[in-house]
Amino acid sequence: MSTDAALIEHLMDVLRPLGGIASRRMFGGAGVFRDGLMFGLISDEVLYLKADAETVADFEAEGLGPFTYGTKNGDRVLTSYWRAPERLLDDDDEMRAWCRRAAEVATRTAKKKSAANKGVTRSPAAARTRRSRARQIVVAVTRDRLIADRQARFREARGADGRGQVDDTRIAGPEEL
Repeated sequence: MSTDAALIEHLMDVLRPLGGIASRRMFGGAGVFRDGLMFGLISDEVLYLKADAETVADFEAEGLGPFTYGTKNGDRVLTSYWRAPERLLDDDDEMRAWCRRAAEVATRTAKKKSAANKGVTRSPAAARTRRSRARQIVVAVTRDRLIADRQARFREARGADGRGQVDDTRIAGPEEL
């Protein structure tokens, strides 16, 4: 078992009381989730927790930094995840407290994104396409109704015999003979 796998297993055991905890392998590490929202990141045997303006000071006070990763163009910094204090691995209660706060950050962030995207069209072209499609549907329905109305009036004007005159003579059916 790799040390990342051992760390993941340990975290799952410690965080189980929080409820809704899951992990998923990704990008050579793993993500830690609560109720479907990622609040933790494990990379190279290190746990990083989600942080925002309200909680980043706690990480800075511990002398910890944000998650960094290397690319072909140099190192990149992901300021939304900060290294968790190593002492948390020895104190389950404190680990749960820090992870609970990180999960709350993930929830706040998701709500902000949801509110910001509510009713917002991703692109003007997408909005035009949706409006255009809606217009096409309205036009088609209206056209079909007009055609049906015209056909009904035409049939009515031509009469029952189809020659423009109403034929009052009937052909007797077999029961009338």
